[in-house]
Amino acid sequence: MPWIIRTHFMKIRIVGLVLLSGLIIGGFTAGFFTNSIKTALTLQPTMMQAPSALGMASATNKQAQEVNRLPNTPTTTLAQDTFQRANQPLWGTASDGRMWDGDANTMQTFSIVGHSGQIGNGSGTFNAVLGPAIADSEVLLSGSMSQFHADMVNIGAVLRWSDGNNWYKALLDGTHLIVLKRLKGATTQLGSVLFAAQDGVVYSIRFRAVGATLFAKAWPSNTTEPVGWAIAVNDLSFTTGQSGIRVLLQTGSTVTISAFRITAAS
Repeated sequence: MPWIIRTHFMKIRIVGLVLLSGLIIGGFTAGFFTNSIKTALTLQPTMMQAPSALGMASATNKQAQEVNRLPNTPTTTLAQDTFQRANQPLWGTASDGRMWDGDANTMQTFSIVGHSGQIGNGSGTFNAVLGPAIADSEVLLSGSMSQFHADMVNIGAVLRWSDGNNWYKALLDGTHLIVLKRLKGATTQLGSVLFAAQDGVVYSIRFRAVGATLFAKAWPSNTTEPVGWAIAVNDLSFTTGQSGIRVLLQTGSTVTISAFRITAAS
């Protein structure tokens, strides 16, 4: 009998040692993997945030692309003339149904010839005005000069025009693109850049007034419009007025206008 009792206690001891070893090994294992488990739990939110950050970047890029696709020209047309009408003296009624003002319907230097507006057979300054008075606006003018003479002839667009002695003007004189101001009969040059314009070539002039800032650029009409403005200047002399065309002619020079449009700017 004693040996049976001893054998029974030895079995109990062995089972106890096995259980104790399991607990010890389990404790080491849990301790070893605790940091890994914590790291995995910590990384999970970070990985969930990553798609959100990528989504924000994608949305930002998409927004920038949409802004870049926006036209750099205003879209609300206030007045325009395509000159697609029969030959006639004076400029009469524009293609949008508005009557031309200024000198365009009173002086015989103005006429419609070959679906274009012509200003010729005269010497001096001549004005053609169209559309309502407005604070912020833009003129897009396409036309040519038969003969450029430095400081003697030019073709230009006017903004905030109230009369022949008060206006802003962007012009081509054959060698420069210039922005002028005429206030109470006194003319001031606000900005100028080199621009070699050739006789008989059709050029486009874009001239914009927004608040106190005037913007101007020009380019050959058969080429791509420049993205940036060539001139940007500030002046507070005029806050509103009409838009139109103003040219300086000498005998033998003729201006031909193929298109004219006024739009609201903001």
